[in-house]
Amino acid sequence: MSDNAPGGVAPGAPRESQSIRLPEERIEALREWAEAGTGLTAAARVRDPD
Repeated sequence: MSDNAPGGVAPGAPRESQSIRLPEERIEALREWAEAGTGLTAAARVRDPD
């Protein structure tokens, strides 16, 4: 992460849209984060069953 990048994200960093599914009661606790888009994915681990 670059200290001089807006929001701490490098301008050339690849971006992927992501969707999460949560029970209704859980999304209420995360509504501000979800609607404001302030959640940043720092890392993701993908498992390939093959």
